[in-house]
Amino acid sequence: MVYKKLIALVVLLGATYSLVASEKIISFEETIHIQPDGWMDVEERITVNAEGAAIKRGIVREIPLRYRVFGVLNHLPKFELKRVLLDNIPTQFHVEEVYNGKHLFMGSKHYRVKPGVHTYSISYRTNKHIGFFANHDELYWNVTGHQWRFPIEKVKATVYLPSGVSQGQIRTEAYVGKFGSKDKNFTVSIANNVVTFESKKPLYPNEAFTVVVGWPKGFVHAPTWAERGAGLFEDNLYLLILLLGLLAFLILIVRTLWSSKRVHAGTIIPLFEPPKGFTPSMGRYLIKRKLDSTGFASELVQLAVRGCLKIDSQKKFTGLSAIYALIKGSEKKIGNKMEESLFNKLFAKTGKLELSQKNHSTIKSGMDTVRYFDSERLDKYLDSNVSSIAFGFVIGAVTLLLAAFSGAHIVELGVIGAVFIFALILFYFSVRGYTPEGQELVDEVRGFQLFLRTVETERLKMMAPVDRSPELYEKFLPYAIALDAEKNWTQAFAPIFKQFEISGRPYQPVWYYGGGFDGSFNASSFSTSFSSFVSTLHTSSSPTSSSGFGGGGSAGGGGGGGGGGGW
Repeated sequence: MVYKKLIALVVLLGATYSLVASEKIISFEETIHIQPDGWMDVEERITVNAEGAAIKRGIVREIPLRYRVFGVLNHLPKFELKRVLLDNIPTQFHVEEVYNGKHLFMGSKHYRVKPGVHTYSISYRTNKHIGFFANHDELYWNVTGHQWRFPIEKVKATVYLPSGVSQGQIRTEAYVGKFGSKDKNFTVSIANNVVTFESKKPLYPNEAFTVVVGWPKGFVHAPTWAERGAGLFEDNLYLLILLLGLLAFLILIVRTLWSSKRVHAGTIIPLFEPPKGFTPSMGRYLIKRKLDSTGFASELVQLAVRGCLKIDSQKKFTGLSAIYALIKGSEKKIGNKMEESLFNKLFAKTGKLELSQKNHSTIKSGMDTVRYFDSERLDKYLDSNVSSIAFGFVIGAVTLLLAAFSGAHIVELGVIGAVFIFALILFYFSVRGYTPEGQELVDEVRGFQLFLRTVETERLKMMAPVDRSPELYEKFLPYAIALDAEKNWTQAFAPIFKQFEISGRPYQPVWYYGGGFDGSFNASSFSTSFSSFVSTLHTSSSPTSSSGFGGGGSAGGGGGGGGGGGW
């Protein structure tokens, strides 16, 4: 019983395969009349065997009308469909536009073609397929195209050259097979100005028959350089529009950057104090144009130095990485409204705040507070060049509209849109600057940053007595953290703190509890690890969010081409 079922299945599959395999193109005959003006009148007679498998309503002829020159420029032949016949009777059809040409659907979606042999005829006119070389003119033409899904039993192509061309003046070549094949399995006959090619072998699916015909110059009008230029312009109008748009955009960028450069002029000299009234995070906000975790960490250290809180550091024995907690201190030494608001946010519910994921909302609220105050005070000094960016957007929009009206394909419009979006993003980050007043403040912050990064130990001894060095270190430590100078700042004090340690009174800030093995304070380790810890905490807490002759030809090359199938 099982064997009978298997045999039945094999028979069924074989019948299905036979049905599909029996659908084929019995003959593909093409006639080409080359006119003296360079246009070609083409008629294709495609005889098929339809069995209702792939060929249900008719066949599809895929006609390429977009070729690449140098891989960049468009070459767009014109195409004028004259008539479509089914068994010598006009039939319904519709044309779908695709990026590289047209798909001609022969038949009606409301009716199925009767099984059997049918002949579809297509007549059309097209141009821009003649090659004009130094010593001859040439048609390099892909008769069938290499994208047919059916086998083709017989292929024949007849080319009528302009009157006056004699048999002895004609050169021929042809290629059969897969794309790129050099197989020359064909026959050719010439009678006066008529050349007839036939393939000596059937074509399998995705194989092509390509012919080459050459004749002396002067029988077909060769476009002048002006006409070629006009044609190239017409075929690539969208590209010219894109280039003009980018040129306008480039002019806008240069103008904006040149204008901004005048504002940015300034000499950075070391300054021994931050700008008056500046908190640590304000310096970083002005330079980075935003508040980040390092800026927030600098304000926490500032509160600690003032005595408003203490920082408790403990070691996790599983990895020896530090865990930090903030312990509430005195409110009396709060220096400004921002510090007051931040202090209240941090200790609204507890006197000890562990910096961990469970307190993410409180930490985020604290960061938002610092961000608000910094933004309120400093945004007026930031120049985002909104008008220039808006004008750049207008240039992109106008370029896109002009390209659309020029007939650019949706793919080309997408390329233009993507180019301008990318350009606008780069433009936005390139032209952000400062007002004149803002630039003066930036120069001051940069000057103070330069001091923190380059100060030497001997200079520190001149600024404060050795026994007062801890106060000087702590005074500017928050600013050093904010301005990415904490390592340099701490290293400058290392010899002084080493002397303290040798004398038996190691430096230990009152605002820091070292929960390590001996409770000692390592200034270099703390200044980097604390800011890094806060940064990591905030990040992890955030939600995720050619010619055809001379070996240059091959099957599938030249103009024409395409392919087809059933529908």
